[in-house]
Amino acid sequence: TDHMSLHGACPVLGNVQKWAANLWVWNGPRGGYPGAPRNKKLSQEAERKKREEEQQMSLQVSFLNTGDDPEFANAELYFQDTFWEALTPGVPLRVNSYKDHRWYVKV
Repeated sequence: TDHMSLHGACPVLGNVQKWAANLWVWNGPRGGYPGAPRNKKLSQEAERKKREEEQQMSLQVSFLNTGDDPEFANAELYFQDTFWEALTPGVPLRVNSYKDHRWYVKV
C-alpha cells in the first residue's frame, strides 16, 4: 500500500491501484485559450445584447444649411478635425453618428 495515497474519502483496499481526476463544469462560455468550448445559446444572446446596445447608442444626425445667412454660404462640416462634406445651402446632410461624436461647422 502506498501511504501517500491514503486519505479518508477513498481508502486503498488491498493490492489495488487508485486513480482520481477532477471534473470541471462551467455554466457559460469560457475563453482564454484557442478552441475554447462555447455555449452557442449564451454566445448568441451576448451578441444580440451587444447589437441592441450599439443600436441604442447610434444616432442618425441631420445637418441643414438653410442659406438664410450669407456668412454660411461656404460652410463645411467636420468630424473632429476631419473634413466630412460641404454644407450646400438647402441640401440636408444625414450621417450616422454616436452620442459622444463631435461635429463642427467651419465657415
